[in-house]
Amino acid sequence: MPGILGYWLVATGVGAPTVALILLFCLGRAANWSIRKIPGPSAPSWIFGNMTQLLLPKQYGDHEFNWQRSHGAVYRIKGCFGEDRLMLSDSGALQSIIGSTKFEHTPVFHNMVKLLSDEESLSVVKGERHRRLRAALNPRFSAAAVRQCEPTMQRAAQTITENLNAMLDTDSGQEIDMYPLLATATLTAISQAVLGCATVDAEMIKEFVRKNTRAAALTAGLTSTSILADAIGARLPEWVWDLATLLPLEAFSVLRRVRQLARRIGRRVVQEKKNAALHEGGNDVFTQLLNSERSDKMKRASLTEEDVIAQTSLFLIAGQEPAAHTLAFGLLELGRNLQLQDRLRGEVLSSGLAYTDMPLLNAFIKEILRLYPISPLMERVAVEDTIIPLAECITAVTGERVSQIPIRRGQIVNLAIASYQRLDSLWGPDAHEFKPSRWLGGAAYQGGGTVGPYANLLAFFGGPRTCLGSEFPATFASNTDEHRF
Repeated sequence: MPGILGYWLVATGVGAPTVALILLFCLGRAANWSIRKIPGPSAPSWIFGNMTQLLLPKQYGDHEFNWQRSHGAVYRIKGCFGEDRLMLSDSGALQSIIGSTKFEHTPVFHNMVKLLSDEESLSVVKGERHRRLRAALNPRFSAAAVRQCEPTMQRAAQTITENLNAMLDTDSGQEIDMYPLLATATLTAISQAVLGCATVDAEMIKEFVRKNTRAAALTAGLTSTSILADAIGARLPEWVWDLATLLPLEAFSVLRRVRQLARRIGRRVVQEKKNAALHEGGNDVFTQLLNSERSDKMKRASLTEEDVIAQTSLFLIAGQEPAAHTLAFGLLELGRNLQLQDRLRGEVLSSGLAYTDMPLLNAFIKEILRLYPISPLMERVAVEDTIIPLAECITAVTGERVSQIPIRRGQIVNLAIASYQRLDSLWGPDAHEFKPSRWLGGAAYQGGGTVGPYANLLAFFGGPRTCLGSEFPATFASNTDEHRF
């Protein structure tokens, strides 16, 4: 959710000169020579560095993919006001950072997540608390657990088809924005799979959808102002963020309401299950977690009712968006290739197998996740001095060969996930093409080691912060592909 601090700066009238002074103060520290000797593109602006090129292209990757072709999988770019940053698509570097406790979310990202999520949400907590929640939640989102939700996903896919057909019958020549249909359907499916019911309170769910949509509209628009604001936010103490969220601005008001509604929905579901004695026999996540809390009170991995309620916003928001995103790009590619669409539907309808046993469907889903990752670029900050090992040596501006990069505490690194998943050296000379056949009859990934939790892809990130609902997009897609679009 980029741009929320930028929205605050604009709304409160903080101008560019003030931004510049704050940044000069915040960024006035010794340069990291180990970073500066790594080559990279020149910056068109000292104020913005390369950030507007990276974050505001006409099409994602216009500059980033060219930089990678020119400078390789490790290079340096300029952040705002002369800050040096690393761009990393090297598999060894990514694997090291993802699995390390020496890198965390940047303060900007962490505080934005806090605005939407409960303080005790898995997406917010750290350390031992995070490990305990993860241990309790992982079994509820395994491939086997998600497969039990297939009837729910089949109904949601059927709803998409019916709604689409109704719109086409009204006017065969109209353009249809598919994403709202997909977002609504995936939210319905996630609600049923996680909460155990479709609506809980119809009006409350409708308001949640409206407010969440509005929050996305208010905060998703990235501008040059928000880029500067993020540079400030990375250096501001947390109490400044906490104070800023109390300001009477629409964006903060909407975000607070989304979090409040999610908690109310979670509490309502838990109470209804207790009152109706619905703990027994349910396959939904809430029922299983509540059963665990009741029967395994002495087990370390069990969760309390408050723990379960605190995860509601994570389940509803983080569960919906990956599935809707994957479906949207999947339908785009199916619309471009009707022959592939027919082959996929034939496999799904004729096999009677789980999606994991359908080779073409698996190849199609993997290729969607490879070419269209949900988060193409992520930031991490070093919380202590460390060293990043590289899978392939690079040549510094001094001419020396470099196999590892010393990193100082506070250094921000960009994890170039989209670039990693388009590296010719790892995926072949046609890495920028949509080609599901690369996954059939052999290994698509040509690198060494294992990166990411699924097919050496980082679409669901990896390590302790692997996306909890990573099984949902593939399962939902397998139940959608039997319909014709």
